[in-house]
Amino acid sequence: MSKCSQGCPTGYIAHNGAFYKVYNQSKTYDQAREQCAADGGLLAMPKNKQLDAFLFRLKNALGGPGYGYFWFGLSYEHREGEWKWADGTPHNITADWGNWVPNQPEGCAHYSGWMEGWDSMWCDFSNKFICQLTHVCPGKFDGSDYRGNLSVTKSGRTCQRWDSNTPHFHHNYWPGTSGPGTDPDVAENYCRNPDSDGATLWCYTTDPKKRWEYCNNPACII
Repeated sequence: MSKCSQGCPTGYIAHNGAFYKVYNQSKTYDQAREQCAADGGLLAMPKNKQLDAFLFRLKNALGGPGYGYFWFGLSYEHREGEWKWADGTPHNITADWGNWVPNQPEGCAHYSGWMEGWDSMWCDFSNKFICQLTHVCPGKFDGSDYRGNLSVTKSGRTCQRWDSNTPHFHHNYWPGTSGPGTDPDVAENYCRNPDSDGATLWCYTTDPKKRWEYCNNPACII
């Protein structure tokens, strides 16, 4: 195992072209997914036996075999009536490869703390978790050095202009001061990371119901 290359978030381990990090803190499944998204990735997806074994070793390195419960990126979508990986691809629990312990799966998948296999529980429980990145960034991963013209968020929402307080009032534009207003193009609606105080690029959105949202970092190589 080797550490992630320069420019990636702290603590990630390189493995077969992707990068993984075990978070030794407990969050609900949705909170864990949001943390991975803030890093620029997804909850880890052990889609084959080799990667599954690697993730077991990674999580056991924290506290030995059987240590804790760890979310990974697989959950049951009740509306669609099927299991899906964090990237949206389906998982057939009877036809596809899996490492389920002998229990009826429900909710969100996790590594079992008492058996070396996959189990599941209600998604609002809190567990440790493993994130996965499938890209690296030649610049700063947090996007603080990005000066491109991306103006849509990860979900496709249009960014609000930084010099506008409509529909969302804010204090992130100060012309002629040391703030982001000194960047001449920040008055536009481009994705930025003002003052490098966020996890990655973001912007206020033009959707009145969504104040702000992260953007994909186009400087990253997928």
